[in-house]
Amino acid sequence: MVLNDSRLLFDIPNLLIRSGVLGVRQFWKFSSISKDLLRVRDDPTSLGFGSVCSGFHLTRERGEVSDLLYDCLDADNAVAFRQVLALGGWIAQVPFLLHYALEQEAQKCVNVLTKMTVALVCRELSPHAVSVLTSESLDGLLKAGIVRPDSWIQLDDPGVRECTEQPLLTALIDARNFECAEMLLDAGARVDTVEWELKTDWVGRAPLHALVLQLGASGQPRCDVVERDGEVLRLSERERETGLSLLRRLAIASKASGCLDWETSVWMRKGWECTCAHAPGVSCSCKWSMIVSREETALGLACVARQADAVRILLEAGAETSRGRGEAQGYKQHNKLSLPMLAVARDWLSPQFDDARSAEVLAVLADWGVDLNKRGAASEVREEMMGHTPLSFACAFRLQKCVEVWADKGVNAKCALPPRALKGSDESVCLPLTEALASPGYGREALQSVVKSLLKAGADPNDAAYVKSFQNFQSQPQKVFCLTGGASPNGNAGVSTVTRPTKTPLLELLNEYTAVLFPVLPAAPFSVRNRLVRLLLEKGADPNLIGQTLLPGFQGSWAVAPLQMALFSAPKYITPTKEEKSEMAKLLIEHGAHCPFSSSAHQIATVPDATPAGPMFKASPLLMACETLDCDLLRLLCTRGGGRSECLGDREVRRHVSRA
Repeated sequence: MVLNDSRLLFDIPNLLIRSGVLGVRQFWKFSSISKDLLRVRDDPTSLGFGSVCSGFHLTRERGEVSDLLYDCLDADNAVAFRQVLALGGWIAQVPFLLHYALEQEAQKCVNVLTKMTVALVCRELSPHAVSVLTSESLDGLLKAGIVRPDSWIQLDDPGVRECTEQPLLTALIDARNFECAEMLLDAGARVDTVEWELKTDWVGRAPLHALVLQLGASGQPRCDVVERDGEVLRLSERERETGLSLLRRLAIASKASGCLDWETSVWMRKGWECTCAHAPGVSCSCKWSMIVSREETALGLACVARQADAVRILLEAGAETSRGRGEAQGYKQHNKLSLPMLAVARDWLSPQFDDARSAEVLAVLADWGVDLNKRGAASEVREEMMGHTPLSFACAFRLQKCVEVWADKGVNAKCALPPRALKGSDESVCLPLTEALASPGYGREALQSVVKSLLKAGADPNDAAYVKSFQNFQSQPQKVFCLTGGASPNGNAGVSTVTRPTKTPLLELLNEYTAVLFPVLPAAPFSVRNRLVRLLLEKGADPNLIGQTLLPGFQGSWAVAPLQMALFSAPKYITPTKEEKSEMAKLLIEHGAHCPFSSSAHQIATVPDATPAGPMFKASPLLMACETLDCDLLRLLCTRGGGRSECLGDREVRRHVSRA
């Protein structure tokens, strides 16, 4: 038993290495602990140093390899240099190695490089020459050996690419010279090479990333990393077909090379203005105004660019849909938005919404089994996405076709963010149905279509949620529009009256002041409000249910009965006419409303000074009814509404109301 335990302890370091969790930098430190572990560096397989290759999809890890190579060159450590290069693949194709080794007089490392094929920059090809290169010229250059399939070009004006050296294949794609790019691929060009810059850990785009961005640039100009003097070049139908054909080949080759799911750093183009001190009219590299780069996979970029065809091709090639898109916060490998959220959101490369294109991408993702309700990591969420799932976000910003995709694909519209996604944050959960009804930009038919789609998809019309446009009140007044879907006409299902005041649909419809504070509730004509109130009452709304609302002329929220609200008026505010107030009060009394200060025995009821909804508003409906000068209303209130001359309410409130 002791022997087995000792073997287990001995195997722990090796098991840790083989798991691949250490990463390049930590592996290098860990393997220096003992001579036995130091020998593991000589093993380029997944059982040794090669285990770090599992993390190469992260730009950070590929950048660590670059740093390690330069450290070896600085120290002229040929042994370590050879061990890193033995990992093979793209590492041996990092540009500058021989150039830098010669400059550093690292003779031992120079000897290593002269015995292998290293990446070379073709000085004959400038970026402009690449853009006008013909297939005939490229064929001649390849046959003459002037250009190799893995050649690089040097960029004197990188724009937002932030690199000085670029693989020729990527340069041809940026120039939209797809025909020559296919020829270079036929000649054996590598697809696992990325843009590079000397002596930095910045890692740029692979050819696959570049092609996805160029395909998306016609619809989303920010995807184009090449400065074209402000001109947006749209791909012709033929160019697009050629580009998609090339994308299919690149995706398959990238899968075989293990780089299909690699992330890349992409800078966002913010503007065209020059920010340097150059004289006017002098060209410079500052025409791009940039912010911090974002890291994304080719599939993520295709979703951002809303390219459904590209998304389909990448998924067919086996692109990963969930890696790094969990709900965890603060961990580098899990800090990206989900693919559905990338497809619907506006930010970064896609500053405008595109309902139709986003819907096409969502449909493709759903067909491949992607969970359309996942948002991804909260650490990447921008302000307007706070508290949202992709569906609630689409509802809030009126992406009708996207909502229909969710319904058609059978996605649960009741889903909200899981509690763990909000742990430690100030986010409040947004629900799809609430967001749709609270969004002010819907037309009538569009709103009806969205609400029907959500109810069909299982949205609960009685769920309460925080609505940003309602100043984060936990509110349900808008649910009057979906009563036929099963909403509670009293609108307080699931609302905690202890932690949040209760709003009811009936009370909010009666309150004209609410429409001024919250534009979400339009100041509808009285006839419309009258019909809606009647609908609520017919559907079972309690005409005596006390709820919370704001009152003009009074500070804070108050607990108010519907009959009080119907007759309320205040100076300096737009209020219903006396005739309108009288008609609304009669409607309530006919459905059972009575004075909150009277009991069935026509005695003054004991009304508390405060309720969980706030202080009780003690203005007497009888007193307010006198202002209407409507004898029929007064008679009805006294005979059927419990109004008594003794029930005049609080003295201070009476004085305020009488001044109104």
